Amino acid sequence: MNISDLTGEEIKRSLSESAKRHPSAGETIRILFAPTRIDRYNLDEAGALYSQLCPDDYETVVIVESSPSEQKKKLPMPSHKQFKTSLGAVPVDDKLRNDLCDEDDDFYIDDQAYHDSMSLYDQLILLQSQLEEFKVVSIQITDEHPDIIRELAHALEEVLGPRPALTIFCCNLDESHRNEFDILSDYIETDDLSGLMNHLNSGESYINGKSSFLAGTLLAGLWGLEIKFAGASDSDFPAGSNLLSGYAEKTPHQIFG
Repeated sequence: MNISDLTGEEIKRSLSESAKRHPSAGETIRILFAPTRIDRYNLDEAGALYSQLCPDDYETVVIVESSPSEQKKKLPMPSHKQFKTSLGAVPVDDKLRNDLCDEDDDFYIDDQAYHDSMSLYDQLILLQSQLEEFKVVSIQITDEHPDIIRELAHALEEVLGPRPALTIFCCNLDESHRNEFDILSDYIETDDLSGLMNHLNSGESYINGKSSFLAGTLLAGLWGLEIKFAGASDSDFPAGSNLLSGYAEKTPHQIFG
């Protein structure tokens, strides 16, 4: 059953129960790594993430997902004025979208890669259940070349830095691939950016949404945030199917200095 089949009350109840079971983050969360698909079966896992968000901390949410294709537009953003879910409409932050276009030539307002089964809609339903009023910007990564991912991370660092914004990166690594999760964790903990990028580009990664994952990891490093993944041995998150579910919060530790 898709999350869109659940009522707003069911989702809010699940978030409330998750908040009671899982300790809250110590600082404001700037980044979420969220499952690409959310349904009744992983709602507790996703709820553990979204219940960490303070309802009035954010004015805008940027949702990034991988959409590899042959499109000429490398970082397209749908032209919609709003996105509608089963819980209502969420307005687009048109100013932020235009600011991103001004920041880098690879950002375009374009609908060629848009489709109505994007992960965007699953994330919005949980956001609508947890946050107060907010606006949204959707970014799709159609070109997964490392240079494009770096440009995306640096643009988000520059444009979102002073804003009360949350950035969500949609990605999955199934629990059956814990060996890869351990490899990724070692690269992140040792600040080995080259090793991480080589692994993701080797063709041996099982991550769904690897360009989104990499962009989120780079942005966390640029902001000096510590990432806490559900797959970590000391994690307080519930056991679930996505080892990469997690968040990044303010900390003195810098990931990729």
